[in-house]
Amino acid sequence: MSLHEDPYDYYRYTPYALEEIFKRIGFINIVIKPMGRYNAAMAKMMGLWVSKYLWRNKKKIMRVIVKPIINYLYKKDKAPGDFKRSTMVVGLCGTVRKPIL
Repeated sequence: MSLHEDPYDYYRYTPYALEEIFKRIGFINIVIKPMGRYNAAMAKMMGLWVSKYLWRNKKKIMRVIVKPIINYLYKKDKAPGDFKRSTMVVGLCGTVRKPIL
């Protein structure tokens, strides 16, 4: 099993670093939002565990067992409004705008 997207995963930016980088290169209207919290993170980990760690026969059985749990966790998950409310996020999304000169 590789480390993240080894060997192409060079940086893991925080939302604050991304905002600073976008400002530095001239973007405006920077909006960066968190995607998912603890439930989504747990669902993602369970799915990865089944798909990457288990062998063929166990994988088939565990998919049947784990899928309803994963679906439940995703359904119950709510993305936090800001980063101060949660340090556990599954991913980031956002928009930026480059001003017309």
